[in-house]
Amino acid sequence: MATVSQIALKAAARTAFETEAGASRADISASAGIERLLPIKAVMAITSWSRTSINRGIAEGWFPKPVKLSGRHRIVWRESDIRAYVEAQLRQGRAA
Repeated sequence: MATVSQIALKAAARTAFETEAGASRADISASAGIERLLPIKAVMAITSWSRTSINRGIAEGWFPKPVKLSGRHRIVWRESDIRAYVEAQLRQGRAA
């Protein structure tokens, strides 16, 4: 069984790797004009909202609509749509 320090070390290494990998992916995506797509869990993390609240917002028309990827049962959001929504909420003085 792993010790607490081993788990912490692995988590730190994973975070560092993801940060480096994420930055390079973001650079490649930006230069290629490809927009990043976010799954529901990432949207939940960014907004701090539950899946139910997000779905209610979509149904009521005040939350950005997702994009359905063809050929798969996968629903994602454009990162720019989610970031714009959060920024608009912050400008209006509401927490996202």
